[in-house]
Amino acid sequence: RPAASEPWDKAFIFLGGFLLACLLLACSVEAASSAGFTLLSSAAFLCLCAAYGLFTWALLFNRFAIGVAALQEGQVPADGGPYASVRHPIYLAAIFIFVSTPAALGSAGGFVPAALLAVLVLGRTALEDRLLLRSLPGYREYAGRVPYRLLPGVW
Repeated sequence: RPAASEPWDKAFIFLGGFLLACLLLACSVEAASSAGFTLLSSAAFLCLCAAYGLFTWALLFNRFAIGVAALQEGQVPADGGPYASVRHPIYLAAIFIFVSTPAALGSAGGFVPAALLAVLVLGRTALEDRLLLRSLPGYREYAGRVPYRLLPGVW
């Protein structure tokens, strides 16, 4: 059974769910009046597929992945698959999903909640990384081997 979620994580989960609902609502309203898919929409759908692929790949290599920021008994850092390149590939996939969705659906209004969701995920990544550095045995060494949280060469 996972440990209780960190208090700040409950706020992230609530706000993230709310912004995702705003994103989908804005996209659906605009998509209903769209004249059809464009090259940008097609490229965005390909990005969505790649992001969902990364998300799934990351889940396959992290048996401790759960929906809250909490440490579990016996937890060790995941370091295989995408975790060999970045420490938080699931969050990277989420950002690509959020930003690609309005483009795929041709929704300019969807970019506002998508951008806010991306910023929210960046904040959650920083806080969760701090928690893991402080509390997960072996994570500091893993972070030394894999210096980037989300994007190799950037952050």
